[in-house]
Amino acid sequence: MALGNVAGQLIGFAALAYVARRVGAVNLGAYNFALALASYFGLIANLGVAYMAMRDVAQDPDGIRTTVRETLLLQVVLSAAMYALFIALSSVLVGYREARVLVPIVGLTFVSTALTLNWVLLATGRAKVVAIWSFAGQVAYGLGVLLLVDSGAQGVERYAALNVVGLAVTAAGIGWTYLRMSRGASRTVTPVFSVRRLATRLRRSVPFGYVLIMLSIYGGIDVVMLGYLDSSRAVGIYAVASKIPAALVALAIIWTSVLFPHTARQLQANPEGLASELGRVTTAAVVVWMLAGSGAAVCGRALIPALFGSAFRAAGTPFVLLSVAAGLALIEATFSNVLLASESRRYYAICLTVAAALIVVLNACLIPPLGVVGSAIATIAGEVFIAAITARGAVRLLGPIPVEWWRIVRGGIAVAATAATMTIVQHYLGLVSALAAGGIMFMTAAWALRVFDRALWQSRQAAA
Repeated sequence: MALGNVAGQLIGFAALAYVARRVGAVNLGAYNFALALASYFGLIANLGVAYMAMRDVAQDPDGIRTTVRETLLLQVVLSAAMYALFIALSSVLVGYREARVLVPIVGLTFVSTALTLNWVLLATGRAKVVAIWSFAGQVAYGLGVLLLVDSGAQGVERYAALNVVGLAVTAAGIGWTYLRMSRGASRTVTPVFSVRRLATRLRRSVPFGYVLIMLSIYGGIDVVMLGYLDSSRAVGIYAVASKIPAALVALAIIWTSVLFPHTARQLQANPEGLASELGRVTTAAVVVWMLAGSGAAVCGRALIPALFGSAFRAAGTPFVLLSVAAGLALIEATFSNVLLASESRRYYAICLTVAAALIVVLNACLIPPLGVVGSAIATIAGEVFIAAITARGAVRLLGPIPVEWWRIVRGGIAVAATAATMTIVQHYLGLVSALAAGGIMFMTAAWALRVFDRALWQSRQAAA
């Protein structure tokens, strides 16, 4: 899943770099603003139904057909209703003309996502298949961008449509895989339609849905508030600044999705072993956070204009700040996963509610005077807060989490050597050479100093 995500992110990154130069900051900002608004309607279209279904399948594989049938029916109804509502309210919610014309297209993104059965395959241990079809969707999207996107408003409309095409390819491939898989599944006879059972499933999913809504406010309200409090151009600058850090955030989301069924089982069978695993994973996440922040600080301000053009030079400083925040998100996701899979969802929901309120207040205070930089600072503050309180919740649930501090120290040495190498090489040989030298240095130092726990990697492979 991680390798597929990296490959897909590279395609998405290259596509964004190409599109940004073609359509400009204003049109790109209009698309991201409309997409951010659509994501909130998409959360209601899902309402946590997929997460609830994933846990049900992981704990009761024999009921997979009933779970899938009921979940799909709920998501079809919810996504259709939310799409219609999004279209109806667009004239009120979307102030930019460039963004309003994109609403019918970007609304299809949450419809496609709601109808994708990736949660079934993840719950049954078929993460590789999800990775393959996710990558196939990215390939279709990337090729379409290269061949079809032109300049101006028409270019960004095609870009929006191609994002939907990529999601549809992934949904179709995963659906086809599920149909093949279900041929050999248990044929337990259940009623095709039961209002009571659907209502029960929806009611049980609401806590997950609330958590997802708060998580989205916490993680995505910055784009919406930039659009309302600053400008469409500011949203475009922020979109470019957050693209590379978003790869780490996406890795955190993938980590949560893949680990979720395993965590749910371990909480019942072996909570002590889960605490030990959590400590080792947290150790690795802290090292990745240090690497992301230092690498962005050394090369970030030169990297952004080199990739996206001089028109996006203002994204350099926000990129550095958002890279720090993204590394923190990887740490936080490890703890959040445990709270979501346990009966501590109420505690997690309270944590996210407070964090979301904090992010809204900070953005409201910092965007008017500082613009995009202010929003990035608010994101860091929010990540620090949510990482601290989710860690506290995980400790309350599992007991002390044995973080390997000496391994973190060795990781710090490897990161320091990497930053020094990048600084020297960039001064004499340029940006590309610095990035290559930094990558080689970190991999060499991390291997020599045994920064990452090889036994954990092997046990993860065995578990998968």
